[in-house]
Amino acid sequence: LQYSSSAFFGEDPTVVLAVYQMPGSNALDLQQRVKDKMQELSARFPKGVSYAMHYDTTRFVSASMHDVLVTLGEALVLVVAVVFIFL
Repeated sequence: LQYSSSAFFGEDPTVVLAVYQMPGSNALDLQQRVKDKMQELSARFPKGVSYAMHYDTTRFVSASMHDVLVTLGEALVLVVAVVFIFL
């Protein structure tokens, strides 16, 4: 069995680190905590080593929350219009 693997970003060798959310936890809070911790740890990286977050599922969560607020606003406008028209 071979337990090693190789990862590259472009032509640069890369270390892949996956962070999984526990059930019931806050995705946006977790993402911010991971960003803060990586920023803190990057100060200790050797010269020439950097990090990047290439896959972030919280973008979908934020977009969904925005869409819910837009839909709520549209529903409120429609309710006010219907009440105003029929009263």
